Amino acid sequence: NFTTAVATGIEKNRLISGEYLVYPNPFDGMINIVSGNEIHDVVMKVYDTGGRLVKTTILKNNKVFTVNLGMLFPGAYYLKIAEDGNNKNLKIVIKK
Repeated sequence: NFTTAVATGIEKNRLISGEYLVYPNPFDGMINIVSGNEIHDVVMKVYDTGGRLVKTTILKNNKVFTVNLGMLFPGAYYLKIAEDGNNKNLKIVIKK
């Protein structure tokens, strides 16, 4: 016996409050950040693999953001988003 599954559609990603989706990853300069809830004045910091802060920006009054990180060298970085005392850390990769 076997079971056949047929996909009939694609459900959109649903983010809950406090979750973030970052795409594309890897990327070549511009990165999109989607929040599970509308955020106000949230600090986003980017660190290199040595732990050095290389970029800080404020994300304001939206759920979807596009951030230009094209000034950074190719390689791995860590994105830290601080919202209401909660920190989210995400690994991102810049390609050229």
